[in-house]
Amino acid sequence: MMDGGFLAGLSGHFAFERALMLDLPYEYLPRAQRGLGPGAEKRTVMFHPVPVSRIIEFQSAVSVLLVRQERARDKKLAKLPLLWFLCGAAGPGAEGFAPLLYALLELVCRTADIDARVSRKENGDMRRCNLYIDGTELNGNDFLEIRQIVLEQAGIDWDDSFVNEDAERGVSEGRAEEQRKAGYVPPSPEELIDIVSMYLHMGPGEVAERFTLRRFNNMIRHMSRFEDYKLLQGAALGGWVKFKDPVRHWVSGLDKKDMFADANRDYRNSDLFNI
Repeated sequence: MMDGGFLAGLSGHFAFERALMLDLPYEYLPRAQRGLGPGAEKRTVMFHPVPVSRIIEFQSAVSVLLVRQERARDKKLAKLPLLWFLCGAAGPGAEGFAPLLYALLELVCRTADIDARVSRKENGDMRRCNLYIDGTELNGNDFLEIRQIVLEQAGIDWDDSFVNEDAERGVSEGRAEEQRKAGYVPPSPEELIDIVSMYLHMGPGEVAERFTLRRFNNMIRHMSRFEDYKLLQGAALGGWVKFKDPVRHWVSGLDKKDMFADANRDYRNSDLFNI
């Protein structure tokens, strides 16, 4: 049964939230086409959640969306729209970050028809930059929305707020030292797949194919919280220890974290640049 009238409008308004909740592809309408009338032809781009089976490729390519543009040595580059910056103005090699961006878009859009067209002024400065996916034109503002779609589909929480590079390095090194002292070794994606496989009594291949990155990410966190809850609640009820605050129930909202929090996002040393 098709939605119609007011229900169609309501469904359209919450289309992205629904797609995230049910691991469905999301149909993106470029901003330039949103004011067109009902009878006008509209070209959309479909963005698909990435399955765990493609985690290696995704981890390698998603770093292009996490670039700290404000850290560019040339401050003129730091003020460019992000799409322009990635496609023709910065990064290692003559092609900048474009190879990683194309690889990521091929993965989430399931098409190899990806292109970025850059025009320049006589002095070499960029005049215009648009992205094309299956022939659909997307501008810099579209790209900012697309970036958010891809990150949310993978369960990655990202903050664009300014972060001092030295402070970020210090926090990262401090976290690594705390983990070392605690004897904690961050698990690899392969180990996480094995853990979920054991927990759910499923084969690793089945886990890799059936789960998207977002759902897998959430599953790991729910499992961890459930096991912590059982241990702490058992200790509290048994009188072994008294906690200052009540044990947080495992059936509650998740904090915004992602499975790649400690992953290497060094896009400058990506193997894709050595192909």
